Amino acid sequence: MKISWTLSVAAIALVVGAFPAFAQTGSSPGAQSKERQKLDRKINAATMTPFMTPHQGNSLKKSLDAGERMKEDEKLTGGGPFQPAPQQGAPGAPPAGE
Repeated sequence: MKISWTLSVAAIALVVGAFPAFAQTGSSPGAQSKERQKLDRKINAATMTPFMTPHQGNSLKKSLDAGERMKEDEKLTGGGPFQPAPQQGAPGAPPAGE
């Protein structure tokens, strides 16, 4: 009985520890474009001023990453989030061919 509980706790710890490790694999710093690297340098420089804290800079970088991920998702789905439905005739109206 004690061994099964130990194995259960070990399995849960393994699963909980593995998910954060896999969550960060998609965003490697080498995969950034030159424009994004320039923008990151500008954000880093701005965090050295009294007008922006390092935490605000990190938050801004996370927001930019989220925006880039959204753009990639839109490319995969074939358009923006809101696409108009095809236009149809008024309800109850006869089809156009009659």
